[in-house]
Amino acid sequence: MGTVDRGRDVLVRLAYGFNISMTFALVVAAIGESIGIAVGAMLGGGHEVEPDRPEAQKWFQAAADKGHAYAQMMLGRYLSRGLAGEQDFDRARIWLDKAVAGGLVEAHNDLAELAAKVAT
Repeated sequence: MGTVDRGRDVLVRLAYGFNISMTFALVVAAIGESIGIAVGAMLGGGHEVEPDRPEAQKWFQAAADKGHAYAQMMLGRYLSRGLAGEQDFDRARIWLDKAVAGGLVEAHNDLAELAAKVAT
């Protein structure tokens, strides 16, 4: 009977350890995405640092690839307007569509602006 209790105790400890590990991983992932967006915004707008839009676009790309809707919208804006030197309407539309699908209503305006540019 003691073996059953010990086995159950080990299982509970494993489940608890797994729970703690997953929680930690999710928190670290969320912090990482937030840092990426903050760095992109700082570099893009020159907040407290020298503006470096190509570098900002790299940070937005990294966060957008992870599914962050705001970064997807910002990357779409950069590509649509050529803010980092590269203007690519097709890729801009893809990222803005993803931002809209992610629930970011602001991106609708960017899509409308992009559609007007492509129509001319």
